[in-house]
Amino acid sequence: MPLLRTDPLKGGEGGVSKVTNLEFIDAVFPRLPEQAYAAVSTKDGDPTKGGYTARRADQATTNLAPTANNYVNCSSFYHGENGSLRALKGQFAACHFLMLDDLGTKVDLDRFKDFDLSWLIETSPSNYQAGIILSEPITDGPVAERLLNGLIDAKLCDAGANQPLTRWARLPVAINGKPAHQTENGAPFQCRLIDWRPEHRYSPEAIVEGLQLKLAPAGRPKKTKVSGKSLIIRSADEGVHTPAPTENSVIAALKDHGLYKTPLGEGKHDITCPWVNEHTDAIDHGTAYFEPDDQYASGGFKCQHSHGDQYRLGELLDFLEMQRSQARNKPLIRVISRRSASNCGCGRKRAGKPWASLSAGRFDRVSIDRPDQRRSVYNTNYSPRPNPRTIHRSDLGEI
Repeated sequence: MPLLRTDPLKGGEGGVSKVTNLEFIDAVFPRLPEQAYAAVSTKDGDPTKGGYTARRADQATTNLAPTANNYVNCSSFYHGENGSLRALKGQFAACHFLMLDDLGTKVDLDRFKDFDLSWLIETSPSNYQAGIILSEPITDGPVAERLLNGLIDAKLCDAGANQPLTRWARLPVAINGKPAHQTENGAPFQCRLIDWRPEHRYSPEAIVEGLQLKLAPAGRPKKTKVSGKSLIIRSADEGVHTPAPTENSVIAALKDHGLYKTPLGEGKHDITCPWVNEHTDAIDHGTAYFEPDDQYASGGFKCQHSHGDQYRLGELLDFLEMQRSQARNKPLIRVISRRSASNCGCGRKRAGKPWASLSAGRFDRVSIDRPDQRRSVYNTNYSPRPNPRTIHRSDLGEI
């Protein structure tokens, strides 16, 4: 792929793409599922502040100011039950392109020299976003997710480029309003279209072959039956112990979605409501996330607007595609069990009840994989002594 094909307009100082945003979107979305719409979003100033408000591309694209941060979503969406268009997984219709981020800085552009990308946009100095247009929109969400994960696994895309079903990509006629990318005279960086080849469209199979990807097997991995009669904790290198995350998982996800604003102290954080477009005049204030504490193990979420009783922590986690266990930010010990006479390794048995043998340390949670392939998770404040000893189910309080 010969890069830098277009005229060398100077990014950041008024370079203007020869392709308008409307022409760009019309070429990328030649057809849509019935009653589905492409989505655009626009933000003034620093784009890291506030969330992304989705608008129908057919109604809003001509009104996108070239002096704003302008985006198009990789997917099309259906209207929700209340008639609003939102870029949510639950309203997903089809994925139309894959967006690759941070090429040139985190990913070497030469890795695409034998593959014709559909477009390349410089979004900050020497840093690019690229697009791969799909020949047919993918209406099966997991297929699109596996495809992008294959690109990430091959290190052809920034590992932060998750959630392909709702990901926002920059449009060619726009700025990057992040203060770090301002020019010497204080002007925002002007995005510029470097390469534009919308005729290059690919099936998933062609992308896999052209970029030599290895995709994960389709579907959820099958669980294997555990042999033996003991309930034991195995070595950490078998994936049994999951340490607590170094950063609050919910805060990290809010940042990924552009919803995080600032800490307010004592575990409270000012955020943009994911449903800000439902606020009167879409006013962006009055919403907070609360970190987990002794009273609220998973944390909390509160929006002061009229829909506050409708959206609680559970809805926030659904929006962020997170499990409640992830929101607790605690380490997890996985235990494999059978409901039969159990030998914990110390020579003693108790019929019909699972045990665990824990080495030294403090464990906040224990999960037990049952013979019926269900999993139970327990809270515990149990702190074993320096020498390994046993823990009985009665020591655990089920969540």
